[in-house]
Amino acid sequence: RSTPKTGDVLAFVSKPTFDPNLFVDAPEAGQLQGSVEVCAGDNSSTLNLSNYSGNILNWLVSTDSISYSVLPNTSSTYIASNLNSSTFYRAVVSKGAVCPPDTSSVAIISVDQQSVGGAIAPAESILCAGQTAGEKLVLSGNQGSVTNWQFATDGLNWADQNPANPSGSNTVKNITLSTQYRAIVKNGVCPEVNSDPANILFNPVPFPEATITPTDTTICFATNAFLTANITVGTSYLWTQGLTGDGIVRTGADINQTVSPPSTTAYILSVKNNGCPNALLETFQVRVLAPVIVNAGNDTSVVAGEPLQFNALSSDAGPDIFLWEPSVNLSNVFIPDPVGNYSLADNIITYLVKATTPFGCSGEDSIRVKVFRTLPDIFVPNAFTPGTAVNALFRPIPVGVATLEFFRIYNRVGQLVFSTSSIGEGWDGSLRGVPQGSGGYVWMVKGTDYTGKVIAKKGTMVLIR
Repeated sequence: RSTPKTGDVLAFVSKPTFDPNLFVDAPEAGQLQGSVEVCAGDNSSTLNLSNYSGNILNWLVSTDSISYSVLPNTSSTYIASNLNSSTFYRAVVSKGAVCPPDTSSVAIISVDQQSVGGAIAPAESILCAGQTAGEKLVLSGNQGSVTNWQFATDGLNWADQNPANPSGSNTVKNITLSTQYRAIVKNGVCPEVNSDPANILFNPVPFPEATITPTDTTICFATNAFLTANITVGTSYLWTQGLTGDGIVRTGADINQTVSPPSTTAYILSVKNNGCPNALLETFQVRVLAPVIVNAGNDTSVVAGEPLQFNALSSDAGPDIFLWEPSVNLSNVFIPDPVGNYSLADNIITYLVKATTPFGCSGEDSIRVKVFRTLPDIFVPNAFTPGTAVNALFRPIPVGVATLEFFRIYNRVGQLVFSTSSIGEGWDGSLRGVPQGSGGYVWMVKGTDYTGKVIAKKGTMVLIR
């Protein structure tokens, strides 16, 4: 930058000055006050706009707080009247043509619908003397909440229930006069209204009485439960769930039933007393435990002098008590897995094992043990005839064998036609449902005896049709 010299003319540019008249204050819509809860129909509420700056352009109104429509009101006050649904209000304030208008906070007039008393069911009923079971009155069709129930014996002078019952149902018992009942219903800020009354007529004839034992019982599957009832007030009775009786009440005599339901069942005894239209209903709840399924294992063969390991299973989670009968040759008859030891003098023994649960339920199964006087081996027939009553399956006969690794059968071209590792299973002479032709077949078998020795054999057999 050059330095001014003597004689140069200097030019000065003045800085712009601020002119407040060129700027306009933005409008402020302020707060809309007067939110209130009213009852639908004849109502009136005053809304006031405060702390605003500018001119009120109009008001906005909505019934869903989403879509608003214009309300042509330029006053800071608005009176909302005769509303039937909740309504939202806002005010729009402007100031000049430069700044956009501003919208106030929302005022809500919440509208409660008129209280509706509803009706009581049953509208009319009868209670007999001493009927402690009572009559349940249920209110429906009401709009609003129940604040209490009232009763009157003359239909004019109503008294509040004490303590108050603010529920939609009311159980009435032990009345001595015919009585009317009604519910008091109030919805929000709307006035209380009464429901239609229900009439309960008093019948002086005594209500039936009976004592039952047991009310609830638990039994094992396929066992009996014994039900007893003693009717002290009543003239006749009737059973449900297929139970029968002569229906005649005998003073001082018990009514007995023996039941054996397959599953949990409720048996109901209905008792009536002549002159009283209401029946006493007593319920016997009989809970049936699941059956105990015992599996002693498949029938087996063992060689004399070789130990046989038993392993009985029970469907009960336990712990169960086991008992084997007979006890001959068993190491312990009170466990699920005793060991049997057999001599040359033994032949065929059938054992019955019984498992008893802690509750006392039991189940049982049997297992047949055939004792061979040979060394452990796997015997395989040399022929079989499919479809006959005897020799219908071609299968190995393991003696003294604990596990079968495999038993396989091949046709003349070396195709595998059957394979199993389960003792007792065999071939029915078909392949994928198609009967195979007569002729020779090759078999192979491998198993392990109770001492751990492996037995492996192979040979041929003839299928005969």
